[in-house]
Amino acid sequence: MAATNLLLGDTRRRVRISVRAVVAGALVQLALIGLLMALARGIGWRLGSAEQQLGAGLAVYGIAVWLVCAFIGSYTAAVVSRSADRRDGIAHGLVTWAIAVLAAMIAARLWIALALALKLVDVDTIRAFDAPRVMLAFFLADALALIAAIAGGIAGSRAERRLETSAPAVQGPSVEWRPGEPHPAS
Repeated sequence: MAATNLLLGDTRRRVRISVRAVVAGALVQLALIGLLMALARGIGWRLGSAEQQLGAGLAVYGIAVWLVCAFIGSYTAAVVSRSADRRDGIAHGLVTWAIAVLAAMIAARLWIALALALKLVDVDTIRAFDAPRVMLAFFLADALALIAAIAGGIAGSRAERRLETSAPAVQGPSVEWRPGEPHPAS
């Protein structure tokens, strides 16, 4: 189809986004974040008390997890979509990142509401997350994750391009071949 458009003089480039690939990438990203944050909790890292606000070690770990998972989720989206074009890879990375950020924000708000309703946490603990340096850490994590997502989308499209160029050409059946006769290639 691209060759036909080129022959007709249509040189416009269209970015194609696969919704299934983006959803798959976002789910991979969010599942990995959940897994790696559960690991942090499992080894004893805590959010800290209201006085400590957010522990520095957990904050650095959380940012690193968010970056790595954004890269892997966007890479997954680009590969699943079979995007060999760099622009398509970048678009898949951006949209995967956006869905993951929005889903994480919604999940965090729901967790806060549920935790407050069930009295699992007190209001002071929740207010600690509203501190300026915590919000700056969230901003920094999201901004760096955006860059990682773009890099993941580009890496995924490069992997698809390498796969596309290294795959041998598949030959269809010969024109003379008829059903019921042995295939000439066998």
